[in-house]
Amino acid sequence: MINLRHVAKNSWLGRHIPKTIVRYGTLRGCMAAYFGCRKSQVRKQRGFWTWADATGRRHRCSAAKAINEAVKDGCWGWLEDKKKAHVWISTRARPAAVVYLLAHEIGHACPPHKRDSAHEETKACRYGMVAVAAADLARVFLKPKARRR
Repeated sequence: MINLRHVAKNSWLGRHIPKTIVRYGTLRGCMAAYFGCRKSQVRKQRGFWTWADATGRRHRCSAAKAINEAVKDGCWGWLEDKKKAHVWISTRARPAAVVYLLAHEIGHACPPHKRDSAHEETKACRYGMVAVAAADLARVFLKPKARRR
């Protein structure tokens, strides 16, 4: 468990960022906590997941497909009561996927909170996309310049 109480204590972000991040060793462990089931039951989850992307477009897929996408991305997470983030991050995850995941969960914790779940998901997606863009720009600006002759 990672405690983030020291992050920007007196700032707007410091008041809203999840104070605790619980990191799971396996995707099944993280999803079992989300679904409230045993790890062995995660793959048996039925139904569909619906969400909206950063443009507001709604998507829908089976729970099985969502699990496969998480495995492909190498990370997955969820936010509990706007205060505690739960994450699984594989050692094979792309850095951009991890940045997106963490910013996305922070986005859920930050106001304004949307009543409609699709609008809330759109807001969180935008946080993720901005964070990935900022990380990409930082990488470009911090890259050593090629030696000129």
